Amino acid sequence: MFTSDLGEEARLFAAGQPRDPVIEGTEADDHLLGTASGDILIGHGGNDTLAGGGGFDVMVGGAGDDWLHGAAGIDIAVYGGQREDYSTVIIGGTVTEVRDLREGSPDGFDRLTGTDIVVFGREAFFGSFVPGAQGAAAAGAQAAPAAMIGVGIQADAQSWLLDEQFYLEQNADVAAAVKTGAFASAADHWQAYGQFEGRGPNALFDADYYLATNADLSAAFGTDGRAALSHWLAYGIAEGRDASPLFDSAAYLKANADVAASGFTAVEHYLLYGHGEGRAAMVDAAWLGLA
Repeated sequence: MFTSDLGEEARLFAAGQPRDPVIEGTEADDHLLGTASGDILIGHGGNDTLAGGGGFDVMVGGAGDDWLHGAAGIDIAVYGGQREDYSTVIIGGTVTEVRDLREGSPDGFDRLTGTDIVVFGREAFFGSFVPGAQGAAAAGAQAAPAAMIGVGIQADAQSWLLDEQFYLEQNADVAAAVKTGAFASAADHWQAYGQFEGRGPNALFDADYYLATNADLSAAFGTDGRAALSHWLAYGIAEGRDASPLFDSAAYLKANADVAASGFTAVEHYLLYGHGEGRAAMVDAAWLGLA
């Protein structure tokens, strides 16, 4: 279960830098609003409204019936149980309803909007995580699209890293330029500019996390997101360095002996094959404050 008492060790990145601020509610009905940077929002009891701001936001509704709303940046909802402990239904293509089926329903019933990623237990589900959900045939429910936001990768040598849907959603200026025809596609922008501007190609790269969890890189680059992306593309992937709390390479290789013996890096295999094969993406539990 997610613990709101993160403790001093869990509140710090490996590099010793302060992690995102924690904004906590009470046992009453609360309205929690994130800031322009990344935040961790924890509702606790009551029927809460959690609204992420900019940056990488982690939202935990807790007990009660909650509304979790993402905004700019990457927003994730965290639940303490395993995937099979919940029913999930997408309504109208925009609202995801999550109901805790465990005895006493400790996480209650939530509605998610604008939330890119959901973590059940320690497994990340990107975008549409409804397949296999109970109650998917409910009135008004729509089937989940096949492509999952953040890891919809084209498997070829030039574009295996880029999720075009994610890239456009995270970069409104690029989406506008593609719409007007200034660029033929997100891939064209990424190839010509994005990779040199520090724009993440998928949900498994977060510059702040990459720098904060690699002391040698933060010492060399400070907070330079462009340098962080450049290093990850040129060296970090091959070296097996994780660039997001949503993917733990060591855990992935430990769970998949065939991948460990294959010569693929964990992130490369997951993006090219593992996600499509249904292999689990395990999160950095310590960073997310998971017990």
